[in-house]
Parts: sequence; C-alpha cells; structure tokens
Amino acid sequence: LNGADKNKSAGSFVRFANLMQCFAADELLDSLSGYSLPLNILVSALKNKGLTKRQGLILKNSVVEIPRSMFNEQKVINDLKLVKNSGVKKAVCSNLAAVSLAQSQGFEMMGGFGLNLFNSFAIERAKKLGLSSALISTELSLSEINNLCPPEDFNVFSFCYGRQPLMLTRNCPVKN
Repeated sequence: LNGADKNKSAGSFVRFANLMQCFAADELLDSLSGYSLPLNILVSALKNKGLTKRQGLILKNSVVEIPRSMFNEQKVINDLKLVKNSGVKKAVCSNLAAVSLAQSQGFEMMGGFGLNLFNSFAIERAKKLGLSSALISTELSLSEINNLCPPEDFNVFSFCYGRQPLMLTRNCPVKN
C-alpha cells in the first residue's frame, strides 16, 4: 500500500533470518523493495573477510533489523555504528527504543511488526516519529487494510508468509 496512491503496490519486503537465505535469493533481491537481516547476523557477516564482492554489495544494500530486546545497549550502539559505517542506510525498528537508537545513528527508519500499527492514526504517528514506512499489524483483516489511509510518501507493508514471533522472554517459561 503506497500512501500517495492506494492502488499502487509498494512492492515486496523480505526479512531473512540468516545469510544462507539471503545469498540463496540473490537473483530475486533486485526485484524487491527491500530486505532485512538481524543486526547480529549482519555484524558477523561484515566482520567476515571472506565475502565476495557481490555478497558485500548484498549486505550493504540490506536493511538492519534492530533487536526487539537489548541487554547491552552499548554493544547494540557499537554494532549499529559498524553497520552504518559499512554503508547500510536503513533500519527496521520494532519498538520505540529501537526508533531512538536508529535516529541517534542517522538511519532511515522502517517500522517493524512490534509497533503493531493498527489504524491510520497510528501510521500517521509513526511518520511523525520519523519512520518512512512500516509493517502494519498482523491482526488486520483485508477489509481493514483497504480502509487504511497512510500519509503521502509512506509505504505500508503487510505480513504475508512465514513464522511470526509470538512471545519474547528472557528465560524459557517451560524450563524455569
């Protein structure tokens, strides 16, 4: 859903869980609106000196996904600086702490599923926070999605396929 034209598709945005998925999709990457990799995966890949030139370009064009929970904020900040210095320009932010960190490091920001943007008002607030696009709530029906009125120049994506995290805990509730 594109804010400027409800009938124009913003394209597809893919979240890769690891490098193997990302590199395997190499031929499709140019046809996507964007793709993201988790911060820890991106950082370890950037520290790897054995990447091909194409793999390096793939990483540079990716979007960094800031973790939903952080137990060492300074490490996250240092990792974001490394990623930013390598040429990555955008960050997926799934909570307000991630928005703040991404802003402080100068990333263009995209809203992740954790923001749970449910209506046009929430999307408008996300834009005012500085986000350029966002993933809308997975709880919306197709009818509710069609009734959204995103602001101009604000792309809205919906969750279409894959596993969605349902819970975030520090300790396993079954084990503890």
